[in-house]
Amino acid sequence: MTHRVKSPTLTMGELQLIPFTLHHAQQRASWEKYGAREPLLAHIDLNFQSFTEIESWFDHKSTENMFWWAIIHQERLVGEVVIRALNDREMTGRLGIHFSPEERSKGYGSLVLSKLLAWFFTDSEYQVLQLDVAALNTWAINLYEKVGFRYQYCFWSGHDPRGGIEPFTDQSFSHLKNYFRRHQGKSEVLFLEMSIDKQQYLKYHRHMSEQG
Repeated sequence: MTHRVKSPTLTMGELQLIPFTLHHAQQRASWEKYGAREPLLAHIDLNFQSFTEIESWFDHKSTENMFWWAIIHQERLVGEVVIRALNDREMTGRLGIHFSPEERSKGYGSLVLSKLLAWFFTDSEYQVLQLDVAALNTWAINLYEKVGFRYQYCFWSGHDPRGGIEPFTDQSFSHLKNYFRRHQGKSEVLFLEMSIDKQQYLKYHRHMSEQG
């Protein structure tokens, strides 16, 4: 059974995390498409043709058991972050974070995740935060490791075809071939499972504070 949870407002300088609304969903849908410049991230794009489709997507996601924030900088939506699949028995959640293509590599990711982890492990009762990330997404992996996440194991999952990536037939993607495999007639991509628990976070945070 799912239930709505209230996402608190979190502030870090000029950046702010506020509860994600339908208005943010409209802004999110108008982002420049990743598929045009980074086909590996085409699955992030929202390809809606009407407001009705946006509204339906938002209403569906709003029923999920998760915290959902808009990442705001100077009144503009620059990203979104969720902690979904909240398990109140195991006290766990799963992280997801996306930025507009124009807003990547500006240092927002580490600021947002540092603030979010501080809230998650000190102001909520949850004990473990997990995530999965494509092994070829080294930018995201470096970000997660920077704030304390650690590798747990790897697994194969179905390849999202929206980016048009064919590493077995398209030579322009041949350098990514080791991240893909054919299994039972389908393409799969390698993923990493990463996590951080409260004790790891407190230890890591203390270490980083000592490093100045």
